[in-house]
Amino acid sequence: MINLGTVLGLSGIDLILPSIPDFSKVFPGSSPAEAQWIIAFYVLGTSVGLLVFSFLADRFDPIRLFSASLLCFAAFSLACIFSVHIYELIVYRFLQGLSSSGAAVLAPGLIRGLFSSHGAMRAISIMGSIESMVPAFAPLLGAYLAAKFGWKSGFQLTAILSLIVSVFLFVSQTKDPMRDKSKLADNPNRSYKSLFTNFNFLRYALSHAGVLGGLLVFVFSAPNLIVTYKKGVIESFILLQIISVAMFFTFAQISSYFVRKFGPEKVILIGTVFASLSSVLFLFGALFRLDDPIYLVCYFIPINIGLGLRGGAGFVNALIAARDNDARGSAFMILAVTVLSGGITGILSPFLQWGLGPIAIAISVLVMPSMVLVLLKREVKEET
Repeated sequence: MINLGTVLGLSGIDLILPSIPDFSKVFPGSSPAEAQWIIAFYVLGTSVGLLVFSFLADRFDPIRLFSASLLCFAAFSLACIFSVHIYELIVYRFLQGLSSSGAAVLAPGLIRGLFSSHGAMRAISIMGSIESMVPAFAPLLGAYLAAKFGWKSGFQLTAILSLIVSVFLFVSQTKDPMRDKSKLADNPNRSYKSLFTNFNFLRYALSHAGVLGGLLVFVFSAPNLIVTYKKGVIESFILLQIISVAMFFTFAQISSYFVRKFGPEKVILIGTVFASLSSVLFLFGALFRLDDPIYLVCYFIPINIGLGLRGGAGFVNALIAARDNDARGSAFMILAVTVLSGGITGILSPFLQWGLGPIAIAISVLVMPSMVLVLLKREVKEET
């Protein structure tokens, strides 16, 4: 149920990605750049929701919050269907994104409570693998639904499934015996201030956000780049997603083996090296105007391998470093990813007509500092 809740939140983006190039036609008078804001404002709403739910997580039962967030998500998904202007849809998308973030905040902490540290790494890697199927197959489903039933069908499907899961969680949830009133009390060590002064947590969290944020900037921008400005077909984007996600899935499955053999630090380092290789390849492709879909696949594969290797280890190590402040730690990491990827996607939208160059620069700005953070810790260890 944890996995299904998070998958539904993710589907709010990927189900409608194939329809993004068409929204300027669905709403006459709107532009491709305004259509891109449909994604950006969903991500912005998610960012606000992360702060809201991280505050509520200390005060309410997490399963009840799960259920309530999915119920709101279903309601705003239905509201999107009745939009008559693109700006109205953008507002509903903001609210839809806000309500989707409940699962993102609550899921990692719940999983960490179910397993040992190593087991949690494995479980989060599995959750990441399942979630990675969403960018691969949700655009396929979204393209089919849009072609067969129109652009509203993706929102209808999301609303129905979210309502079903919400009701099921509300009816079947049981009280967690490990959750007592002392955990709900105010604690000075359970605050964002304590996280921001925790260097070890920030190192893991920000390096994770940089790698994942760089990947998402490309995913969010690719449909308009390929279809609108390169005059390609949406099938090229879907094929790119399938190949890339297959690489992520494969390396996420074997990452726990490498963690046992080499330790999480080395796995995080190797994963970040792969991500940095992608940023270099994107810059190379932009410089020499090698931006056909086949080249984009080659540039994009290393960062998927890197995230598959380091995703579970980096995320769980950050939660361990956050100690019992895991709800805020999880919220901050996802908030950093969504603010970076959504904000940069919005900034890039008017410049996609220039081709791959702006996207390549944005990816490098996000990924390269992650490499610095990973190496910084190694230098500190060697000095001590």
